[in-house]
Amino acid sequence: MLVLVLSIGITIGLSLNVSAQTPPIPSWIKNVALWWGQGNTSDEEFIQAIQWLVDNKIIVLPTSQQPTLQTPSSSITQSFASGITNMICNRDAIGSIHITGNFSSNTSYSFVDLRGAILDNNGNVLATHTTTIEKVQPSTPQIFDILISYPGNFVKCKVQVDSTTP
Repeated sequence: MLVLVLSIGITIGLSLNVSAQTPPIPSWIKNVALWWGQGNTSDEEFIQAIQWLVDNKIIVLPTSQQPTLQTPSSSITQSFASGITNMICNRDAIGSIHITGNFSSNTSYSFVDLRGAILDNNGNVLATHTTTIEKVQPSTPQIFDILISYPGNFVKCKVQVDSTTP
């Protein structure tokens, strides 16, 4: 968890372009961040707070580093994860690629295996990795983070459901 927090902080610190005229961060956002760090609020609420900062242009992502927001595509498989939302691809400070987002389903599962892939501009898969989400409950989004080690450039990322266990 600490590694994730440090990774997010370093990534945000390295990739954000915040001007001197940026409005101050509201105290409620600071409280959400504190509560999240203490384990007293959900990852989803923390991500929503960060998204609010981006939506309100308090955090501005430079165009050249804008994360790729994608939905699953047939370039990986014919079986798609329609329950994937808020997907973001980003390279962290040490060069690893994180594909993060939410997964939700109308069905309960003990385990859901997600495969993330990064692609070049021709849609060719450059690298993949899987992660497992446990105890999926109906209509309850769960955050996923798929970590892919790949030193080169990529254009897009995709996620698919590899398997589910009832």
